[in-house]
Amino acid sequence: MSTATIDTISTSTIAPAATSTIKSRPVYGTLVPDPTGRFHIVVGDGGGSAAILRLLADPALPDGPCQVLFTPTPTSSASDLSTLAARANAEILPDIATLLARLRTLLGDCRMGARLYAAGSESFVGMVMSSAAALGMLPDERQGEHAGSAARRVHCTHCRQINTDATTNLVDCAGCGRTLLVRDHYSQRLAAFMGVQADAEQPGAMPELRETFP
Repeated sequence: MSTATIDTISTSTIAPAATSTIKSRPVYGTLVPDPTGRFHIVVGDGGGSAAILRLLADPALPDGPCQVLFTPTPTSSASDLSTLAARANAEILPDIATLLARLRTLLGDCRMGARLYAAGSESFVGMVMSSAAALGMLPDERQGEHAGSAARRVHCTHCRQINTDATTNLVDCAGCGRTLLVRDHYSQRLAAFMGVQADAEQPGAMPELRETFP
């Protein structure tokens, strides 16, 4: 795998999920088996279980090693979770941090031919792609499908704090206390959308608070 990293999600094999004209805005598609892969890593959280099971049941998925990593959420399907847990080479992990650490270990040990599939919340898919890119995995070696929450990770452009689980267009930064306007501009390296001071141009003039990313 190349050691090059990029700062925007690849759009070569996935279709747009939003009408934003901002090119860095993540786009997602449906996970499909990559017949050129020699080793497959399938990861997910919460609502991504259905997409993962669909992929694993696809007869086009090549035979060979396939490692599954999944972390449940309170809204996870009990039936899907039971099915995943019963699979050989499947690991049910307690939280996203543990899953990402395990993923980095797997990717660090991978040779050419590894393929990565991620399904789950937008924040989760973004962190998976960021980890993969940092370890040199190319865009055409990884796929992401959004399933579940659209809550955003927001990078404060003023103090560099990462704010998590933002569902509204405005969020108070946990680092510097500024009220940030959540933009569509996205960094794959940070796995976060950019947040800028909402009233920077006209102090005190705040946009209307809206529930934007449920």
